[in-house]
Amino acid sequence: FLKNLANDLDDLEFAYTKLYTSGYVVLGNSSSSLFEEKPEDAEKSKIAVPINLILKFLLSKRLESSIFAFEKTLDKIYEKNKRFYKTLDKYNAEMKGLSIEELFDKIKEMGDELLKIAGKEEIIEEEGIGDEYIYNPKVKMLMNLLNFEEKDKIQKFNSEEEIFEYLKKHPEYIKRLKNGILRTLEELKRDCIIIEKIKKKLDEVKEKDENGNPIIISTISEDNKKYPIYAYKDPKLEKLKLLIYEELVGKKYIIFTQYKDTAKYLYHSLKKYISRQKATLSYLFDTKRDKLKIGLVSGDLNVEEKERMIKRFAPQVNKGYEVVEKEGEIAILVSTDSLSEGVNLQEGDGIINYDLP
Repeated sequence: FLKNLANDLDDLEFAYTKLYTSGYVVLGNSSSSLFEEKPEDAEKSKIAVPINLILKFLLSKRLESSIFAFEKTLDKIYEKNKRFYKTLDKYNAEMKGLSIEELFDKIKEMGDELLKIAGKEEIIEEEGIGDEYIYNPKVKMLMNLLNFEEKDKIQKFNSEEEIFEYLKKHPEYIKRLKNGILRTLEELKRDCIIIEKIKKKLDEVKEKDENGNPIIISTISEDNKKYPIYAYKDPKLEKLKLLIYEELVGKKYIIFTQYKDTAKYLYHSLKKYISRQKATLSYLFDTKRDKLKIGLVSGDLNVEEKERMIKRFAPQVNKGYEVVEKEGEIAILVSTDSLSEGVNLQEGDGIINYDLP
């Protein structure tokens, strides 16, 4: 499954990034060492890495962490890609039969709408591994559509107006622009087909009910949208369950992950699993409050909420017995790196880094 998925990821071009970016992310220091043969060279200079390579790398990291984190990120990319395709296709149809001035006005309108869709690349922003190469996005979009090369001296264009003036003097490039739109539409469509192929493969590893529908463990909300957490045929999660059942009975520990999506997947998946193991994992049941002794800490919590979770996990060293009396103690704490350095959690017996393969 993973091998086939890797081949599909290699075919993805993330064509929509060509419409509003330079196509590169500038990396320096420790980040650039990810892409250099000699990590020590990272301190000497910055390097520009293609955005599509960055996106493939970060998607692979999410897949390594959890299937849910990968699928949720892929869904966002898919929706963005479809919106770009729909918008570009609409303007392509509207540009037919226009005069040069009308065409330029339509291109400006198209650029504004595409940039609204673009926003920030969330997957890159979340990682914080580099800065997007700075360039006027509307200018870069036109240059990408025109498929200008180095010999065309594209660095001389600083605004849309300068490009439009160039096109007036060289009307033969207008056909090149229209061909660029058609080429980009084809690339966007190809990416959609590849992502749909990956999504079908993901559906194959979801547990199904008696009617053949994917089993949903829980649902989370983000940006006014609901994301179902599915039950996957997930050997990594099954290994974690086995550890909890056989080797970690009676112990207190932290399950760490870099990604909040993975943290939420683990939290809800383990809650469902533990709730069915009352006879064998009784120490994880708070019968007084009718709740499980498992907690979740991610960037979604405010400082006060995090402090309460810390006190419930390690009440002795954090003067948290009052909070424990009200809310109950936590034996398993699923957490991202949103727990700041210096937090005293020494009452725990250990840490499980779930992101490791």
